[in-house]
Amino acid sequence: MPRVIAALQLDGGTRMALGFDPHAPLPPATKAELERLRRARSPEEKRAIRESGGLFTWLRVDGQNIAARVTVSGDWRERLTLHVADRIYAYIDLHAGKLYLQFKAKELWGFGFANAARWWADAFSRMFGCRPCATLEDVDVEWHVTGVELCTDFQGLPRWQVEDTRCFVGSRKIRGWYRQPDDDHIADARGHIQTFNLGTRASRVSACLYDKDAQLCQAKSEKAGGTPRGDDSTYRSVHLAGGWDGVSNRQRVEFRFHGEALQIEHVYSRAHRELGTGEIWDYRQPSTLANREALALLWRKAAERKRLIEVGSATRRERCHVDARWRHVIDAAESPVADLSQVRWRREVPTDTHAVRIRRTTRAMARNIRTLAALCDLPTNTALEISRVVHVGENLLSIEDGPDWRDEYQENRRAECESLMREEIRNRGSPMAKSILSHVMGVPVDGARELVDFFTEEELERMLARKRAKGRRDAYD
Repeated sequence: MPRVIAALQLDGGTRMALGFDPHAPLPPATKAELERLRRARSPEEKRAIRESGGLFTWLRVDGQNIAARVTVSGDWRERLTLHVADRIYAYIDLHAGKLYLQFKAKELWGFGFANAARWWADAFSRMFGCRPCATLEDVDVEWHVTGVELCTDFQGLPRWQVEDTRCFVGSRKIRGWYRQPDDDHIADARGHIQTFNLGTRASRVSACLYDKDAQLCQAKSEKAGGTPRGDDSTYRSVHLAGGWDGVSNRQRVEFRFHGEALQIEHVYSRAHRELGTGEIWDYRQPSTLANREALALLWRKAAERKRLIEVGSATRRERCHVDARWRHVIDAAESPVADLSQVRWRREVPTDTHAVRIRRTTRAMARNIRTLAALCDLPTNTALEISRVVHVGENLLSIEDGPDWRDEYQENRRAECESLMREEIRNRGSPMAKSILSHVMGVPVDGARELVDFFTEEELERMLARKRAKGRRDAYD
């Protein structure tokens, strides 16, 4: 008889994000440490760092000093990745003002999400001069959840078969396989499948069904210092407390959520549905993930959407009976809402589409500038300055539509360009480079020619024809 040995556990891969002002002054200690990590190093220093195991920094978390390995990247060394073994990954973009925090399984299973979120959110918030996070309610103010991975472990759940690949509904892409140490197979000799993926990482809701014992043997085998069955110290105590006999096979069912799937709306009637006034379960708030009822509702909604059916029990697949094995998955949590037909994923109508398109176009423009600079033999420093101007122009954008916001944006951007571009950069480079610089910045550069002079009439006609075909106003008319 299948038995739940660990229900509704937030697993590794659950993510949070923090936004901070990239132009605001940082605390003195943080500023000094970032300067140490980001400074240019000689080949001898780089070799010494590699031989010593990498570049490290210290984080003050819950009154303790914890070592984190640091990797620095980016054209201006503005991106930092921090890795604390068995605990977290952190990705920091200093120019964009973004910090992404991803928890590892050992941290969440050992300390719980509420403690882990509060400890690390408080540490990084203080580091970048944001509001301290003494409680989860304080975490809700500065941080938001970007991804949730929710799992339940079973003892005695029958293994998945090859025939099950055509018995799932609610997912367009279904993949199953069986892995051995030296080869990949769809299934073993008895037709068992080791892993099922329902959907992909890009899906709002995806699921992964797999043999947990086999995964432990492959990921943490005896070669890696674990036991022959794999190092399961992260999960063993929880499984034993949940009734595991210590020998039986363990199967895991895991659902992954991100984007629009992090909001659920409970509508009680048609009027609530039309007006959008139902009860909102917002999983973007960290405090919601500490609520067991909220996690149970999220699990039941996902398990009833992506389900295993008995093919042939009805004329339409959507109406087929739920397979007995999948019934154990659905019943792993008791939903606080009796009628799940009243529960739906909440979709918000975007109100900042114009600003989003400008941000995407700006990022593409910065990439293309570097390519064009290489083709036109533009000095590297000049290309970096142009890219920086484009990035600053993106940050000056106001997403609130106003009567004169475009004029204000152009004035601020021109002033920022003039302050960033030094005189010696304006006066060097070929006429082509100066023309590109003048066109991108909107600032006159001595010796620059019109970009039209660099295209033949046939090329201009082809470009203008494509623009007119799409109904766009031509900039040269």
